[in-house]
Amino acid sequence: MISFAGPGSGTGELTWGQRGIWGAIRAGGGPHNIGGAHPLPPGVTVDYVAVGLRYLLGRHQALRTRYRLDPNGGLPKQVLFDAGEFPLEILDADDHDDPAVIAGAAWERSRTTEFDYEHEWPIRVTLVRRHDFVTHMVVTYCHLATDSHGISVLFADLAHLAAGEPPPVTAIQPLELARRQQGRAALRQHEASARHWAGLVRTVAARRFGESTDPREPRYWEVICDSPAANRAVGIIALREGVDTSAVLLAAYAVACATLSGDGVFATQSLVSNRFRPGMADAVATLAQPGLCVVDVADVSFAVAVARARQSSMNASLHAYYEPFAHDAMLAELNARRGEHVDLGVFFNDRRILHRAPAEPSDPDPRPLSPLTTSRWARKIDSFGHRLFLHVNDVPDTLNFSLLADTHSLAPADIMACARTMETTLVAAALDPNAPTRIGRRAPVG
Repeated sequence: MISFAGPGSGTGELTWGQRGIWGAIRAGGGPHNIGGAHPLPPGVTVDYVAVGLRYLLGRHQALRTRYRLDPNGGLPKQVLFDAGEFPLEILDADDHDDPAVIAGAAWERSRTTEFDYEHEWPIRVTLVRRHDFVTHMVVTYCHLATDSHGISVLFADLAHLAAGEPPPVTAIQPLELARRQQGRAALRQHEASARHWAGLVRTVAARRFGESTDPREPRYWEVICDSPAANRAVGIIALREGVDTSAVLLAAYAVACATLSGDGVFATQSLVSNRFRPGMADAVATLAQPGLCVVDVADVSFAVAVARARQSSMNASLHAYYEPFAHDAMLAELNARRGEHVDLGVFFNDRRILHRAPAEPSDPDPRPLSPLTTSRWARKIDSFGHRLFLHVNDVPDTLNFSLLADTHSLAPADIMACARTMETTLVAAALDPNAPTRIGRRAPVG
């Protein structure tokens, strides 16, 4: 056990980001745990890791917060503790064991195990040890406590600690953020976001896709793609057009989905970090919320689609800060007035942090890398709650992304085709600045 202490204690409401995650968990989307298994350099001891953990637990209130559940099914409360003890799990590897395999199994077990929100700290750590030294550290975070950007802050803090120069904490902490979000300024931001969303929702067709020709059970299938060619193409296009690589990927996603749906007006919920807001850049907290992007990719060049994706993404970022349950009620009212349910179940999540900037390509032609592309089926699960979800992963020297889709809306062959269309679209646009999207003004599904 590791004893820890830090400033602050008390009980309060959930933040808007936490409410969004709680709603997703309770809707049947699984525990939403994040983290991973990390190899460590030679010579790391358990005591060395314990020093770092004690430092982080005392420094960041999110890591020493638990959640008091409402027996009547309402929202939990967040409960901040100023001291406590943290259990550290240690798995010993014998000479014939592969520590990486042990760490991978530990991560898979922890990733799929829901936290005990009331009695467990929102972080789990398992160390794989061989001959008195730690080879791997498996860290699992409850998504109520932090998002991927917050995790990067924790790693940066450990680097500062190792250098002996830890800076003071200046970012807002979750309990204070929840108080701030009950004020008038936050209400005005929520109302502005609601108006923006309502205006966009009125412009899109009700249905994204038609009926699947090949529905499966389990219902939701995920394909993971790895494309060095697409990665090179994204860099070429981003540098040429003077945009962020995320805008290029959003445009490619729009073209791929429009190819399947027949609707040139593409709508997706894009996950926005919200870390450009005051006091949030270095916060260890769950701040990401969906913004709504609508991009018309019909009868234009891919370069125009990229420009439109960039503008839509910027507008989405400005209006991705709202109280989730009131937001859902607003969308339900819009659907009732319209007399049909507008399907907004398509998502885009660019979670790259380290490998997002475009690199000057050594070769202006991405085609020689195309044979290195791989695609494989990964998860097949019974419950997810969305139609199609694209995750762009933070992997160097390649475009690594996953598509998790509802096979009752998109046949497995269509899911795979969507991934391949993203690559072919990007490669073609890298070679030809005037490459068309090849999306016409066809009638949408509904």
